[in-house]
Amino acid sequence: MIAAISHRQIRQKLELSEADLLPPPLRRLARAVWNIRTDRKAHALCRAALPTLVDAEMDGKLALYDASVREHLLICNHCASLYAELLEISLLDSLGRMPRLTAFPSPDLSFLETPHD
Repeated sequence: MIAAISHRQIRQKLELSEADLLPPPLRRLARAVWNIRTDRKAHALCRAALPTLVDAEMDGKLALYDASVREHLLICNHCASLYAELLEISLLDSLGRMPRLTAFPSPDLSFLETPHD
């Protein structure tokens, strides 16, 4: 049975950090419709989890990974683009197609020299 819930109740739950009480598809839709951004803590948690998430995708175990991080990637373009870049780099590296430096620049460390008395 589907319970009726008004748009005001949905928005209130999203704004009062009670979003976990809503079904994930409804939560994503409501955030997109009202352009409700997630908090900084969610961004920090997502960014910290990106390397592990990339590894999970590379190992074919993405579905087993934390759904809240995957959900955040669906609504946050910034975190999603970071994830895409990390995934692309990991895929290129696994295929041996990462560009390798052939020459390393010599840094100018003259500012480290101390005058002799």
